[in-house]
Amino acid sequence: MASPSNISRSSFKFDFSNLLPEGHEKAFKQAFYNVAAIVFVLFILVACVAVYYVLEPFLGPLLWAVLFGSVLHPFKQSMTVIVKQWLLSLQSSGTPLTVGALTSPFLIVDYVSEKMWEFTLQYIILFLSIASCVLVTFFIYSCVPGYVMTTFFNLLGHLLNYVSTLLEFCQGASILVWTVVIGYLIILSIWWTPKTKPYLIVLSPVVWTIFICHLVSIAGQLRLTILLVLFALMLIGLLAEIRGRYNESGSSVEAPVEEDPCALTPMQAIRSGLAWIRGADDTCPEMEPDVSFPLSSTFHSVSQKVQVDSSTPEKKRPTFSSTGIDE
Repeated sequence: MASPSNISRSSFKFDFSNLLPEGHEKAFKQAFYNVAAIVFVLFILVACVAVYYVLEPFLGPLLWAVLFGSVLHPFKQSMTVIVKQWLLSLQSSGTPLTVGALTSPFLIVDYVSEKMWEFTLQYIILFLSIASCVLVTFFIYSCVPGYVMTTFFNLLGHLLNYVSTLLEFCQGASILVWTVVIGYLIILSIWWTPKTKPYLIVLSPVVWTIFICHLVSIAGQLRLTILLVLFALMLIGLLAEIRGRYNESGSSVEAPVEEDPCALTPMQAIRSGLAWIRGADDTCPEMEPDVSFPLSSTFHSVSQKVQVDSSTPEKKRPTFSSTGIDE
């Protein structure tokens, strides 16, 4: 029989689960955790603001100290090194300090001019290109008749219209584009050899152009701009590759490359890797020696005696007995 104290305690017992519908306990727990996390973050923010107001009189000097320490210390260190080197050079050359101090501005001007001349010679091609482009642009703007410029801009407009038509075609023919790209990747993984490498290199710009047009077609109003930027990057990469080949070969004509007899396609390389993992020895068939001669001929050649010409008696005649096989 329950005591009066137990009855009084059970009557005042409060359980939240009785107020929630069935199956909503998990959602209630997640909501409670989210509210607790938000309250904790707000408490941290309030604490940070309070710390800021407490340290506000000291933040200005601290920030200035950090700024001057991070900027002035390297500057002072470099100036110290330069002054030490200058004093050592004066000491080694026997120049008086007064004369060195008077001639130092001229030396600084001479040093700066030499560095500027070296910088100009290093980027002389870039500077000449920029100057020539500016001069050509000014000449075209001032000397070329207006109808020529109008014709040029009309041709440029037609070209952009053709490019826009190409983008619309690539957007509509998505199945064809992906078929071409996947087929090219399959051919690249199966048919790649040193002989077929030039043909695949020629096909790659076409495939990548179609694929880029298809991807750019979803960019909306900026598709033409993005397409021109990507084409410019492709052109820069092509010119860089041509320049690299020209520098390696020493001429614009690439020297013929000897074909490697053990050159493997990607699929053959994958099979060789799997064979190596399994422990099998998968070597190049061209490099393996031919050991398919009959075994009976070996026994016959070993069992018979080697005949040596009698005109060379100074050489010892090697003989093989028939028992050599057993040994």
